[in-house]
Amino acid sequence: MIARIDYTLTEGDLIEAFLHESQQWYRLKSLAIVILAATAFSILGRVAATRAPLFPTGIHYGLYALLAVLCLYDLIGLALEPRRYRKKIQAGGYERFFLPQSITLSPDCFFTEYEMVRAECSYSTITRIDASKNLLLLKIGPSSAVAIPVRSFEGRQQLEEFVETIKEKSSCTIHQTNYNRMLGKKDVIQW
Repeated sequence: MIARIDYTLTEGDLIEAFLHESQQWYRLKSLAIVILAATAFSILGRVAATRAPLFPTGIHYGLYALLAVLCLYDLIGLALEPRRYRKKIQAGGYERFFLPQSITLSPDCFFTEYEMVRAECSYSTITRIDASKNLLLLKIGPSSAVAIPVRSFEGRQQLEEFVETIKEKSSCTIHQTNYNRMLGKKDVIQW
């Protein structure tokens, strides 16, 4: 069993953790835009099929333009996101994230430590194990996470043992696609 992992987050790690969360939000927003577009197109299709226009001629071009503007706004926002987070970090309030930290696994609970602060957490508080390119993310509750850089592990085997230990002790789910991508595995479709 892995007893303790020591790590230090960099500014890039923190930005990556923020981006991972915001990209999930952008996926939901993009899905909403697609549903809106499908609804608009089905209404326009019905109007065109019945040849009895519900709207004045040319309003469908306005709907198409509105959809294009929303998509463009979404893409620009996604592209500017790292810059926004960098400014937010540099503005202050995130200094404690850059201190040396550790996570210690025990049979009943796990501990996160930094500086002189030690927090004891039950394994049941871990709701999901997720991963980004360089981070292992342990989701705790709806809006918190412990971000552990992959470089902190001695190797792939130690990382996999760490994840297996947490999966066994908690009833959390694992985002298998992101986890496999982080490990460099190809996604395997199970039938």
